[in-house]
Amino acid sequence: MVVTIIWGEFFMDNQEAMKKLVRLFKPHIKAVVMLVSFIIVSSLANLLMPLISKRIMDEGLLKQNFKAVLLYSSAILFLFCIDKGMNLFKEMVRTRISAKIKKNLYQKAYSHIQRIKIAYFKNVNNTSTLNNVNQDIENMSRVTDDYVFFVVTQIFSILGGMVGLLLISWKMTLIVLSFIPLKILITYKFSRKKEQLMNGYLKRSHEYAHWFGDMLGGIRESRIFGCASYKEKEFERKIDNIVEIEKKSSMMDVFNTTFELTIMQFLTTALYIVGGSMFFSLQLTVGGIFAFITYSSYVTAPIAAIVNLKYIFSGILPSTKRFYSFLELEQESNAITRDFLLTQDFEPCDQIVFENVSFSYGTGNQILEDVNFSIKTGEKVAIVGANGSGKSTLLNLLLRFYEAKGGEITLNGINIRNLDIQDYRLHFSVLDQHFYLFDGSIEENVKLYTNLSEADLRQSINDSGLTKFVNSHSLDYQIGPNGSRLSGGQRQKLALARALAHEKAIFIWDEADTHLDAESEASLYALLESRLKNKTIIMVTHHLDLLERADKILLLSNGSVIQYENNNESWKDHKEYRQVAMAFSK
Repeated sequence: MVVTIIWGEFFMDNQEAMKKLVRLFKPHIKAVVMLVSFIIVSSLANLLMPLISKRIMDEGLLKQNFKAVLLYSSAILFLFCIDKGMNLFKEMVRTRISAKIKKNLYQKAYSHIQRIKIAYFKNVNNTSTLNNVNQDIENMSRVTDDYVFFVVTQIFSILGGMVGLLLISWKMTLIVLSFIPLKILITYKFSRKKEQLMNGYLKRSHEYAHWFGDMLGGIRESRIFGCASYKEKEFERKIDNIVEIEKKSSMMDVFNTTFELTIMQFLTTALYIVGGSMFFSLQLTVGGIFAFITYSSYVTAPIAAIVNLKYIFSGILPSTKRFYSFLELEQESNAITRDFLLTQDFEPCDQIVFENVSFSYGTGNQILEDVNFSIKTGEKVAIVGANGSGKSTLLNLLLRFYEAKGGEITLNGINIRNLDIQDYRLHFSVLDQHFYLFDGSIEENVKLYTNLSEADLRQSINDSGLTKFVNSHSLDYQIGPNGSRLSGGQRQKLALARALAHEKAIFIWDEADTHLDAESEASLYALLESRLKNKTIIMVTHHLDLLERADKILLLSNGSVIQYENNNESWKDHKEYRQVAMAFSK
């Protein structure tokens, strides 16, 4: 009754999280059934052993019957081999299930990360996210631990143990039953404390991971401004908080185990005393006493384990809730309503159209309002505006990293939200001011898993101005995380080579000429007249040389876009442009 109340309350409080954990086993039903079958056979073998041990004592040793000792000892050895064989098979199946579930959880997390709206990563610490995902998956995978499977199937042990106890002595059975509620209540109290500590641990470890990532990101500034000693004190405070919770949790485990063993010892002592009294009054045999004590453990151990399962789940469920909350973060929309490929032949028309497009972050902070402009196939379009005017926001809207709050963006008359998002993005080559280079070779960073020919690879390297560096090193040169082994200019050239190599219909450049030397800039400008002459190029820039090569200028001012044809140089007289040009020249 007490167990029912405790677990009933526990399930009500964590119903959804428990359902999600159970669903983890759905793809592995056959394996779980096989595993339970092994445990049942093992349990039956264990249930017979005390009865056979009783016969060894009473019919063999006490009666000095060697044949009985030999026969029953052989029977116990046979049952032991069955038990251990079943345990071996059970572990083979359980570890296979555990590995598959853990892999599935990592795949879900990775797949979700690939689809989360890009705005999420602006507000989180990457180290913290990685730490949370790893910690949650490790905790959730504990649901496949041997202990959990053991508890779930212990109903057979309890029933068999009760039958064995009643067959030997109903009076001593009452003693065993009287100890069970006390054991349940003590274990329940410890599980509540453990749950509180685990929640605190998850919170503190999340804060620490966030702080640590922030510290690594600003380690250069810490050294420049002499903050290292203060950061060390912050580190000590945060790590002390985590260590203190871990210490309390470990001590909680020790106290829980100590109380459990103490209760069991009191029960065993009581059974020896009462059993001895019954033996002296010829109501019980010596073998019956030992068999009874063994059966009492069959009853009490599983009951304690069932309550202790709540103790175990108090560490699993908080991670389950956090993990699935993470999986519920909003993903990029991909409502495909019509098949469309950019590689088809286009008629000359307005290829890209922004029509009454508005965008804001959250409920306020309006960035763009009723923006209207068009970009034709093959046009070179420059975007100009002050910092924070919405230049990068325009590009993110076009690339569908952001979604417009109003209006629509169309590609050849088709709303881009109706196109498959992955196929859609494959038709853009992008080089922005915050590009990332992967930890690998120059060749790997240019190819990015495509079957780029050697000739095209070399051509892109040459057009980006990286040939001299590649000749002095090699295409296999390892550039380090985000190109840490390259200079700023070399990183920029490599990113440019990557954009050129993928030869898409539309090029997007966000300050693509940053960090380039004069020679490289001249090469970039030459590309506009040669390799990229027929490509659609959308570029954010303040360089007059690039602006004068543009067919169209989009000037951002106060959330609006003013569109200029470059044969009309009135854009140079606009107040907003003059301010930007002056600031840039400085």
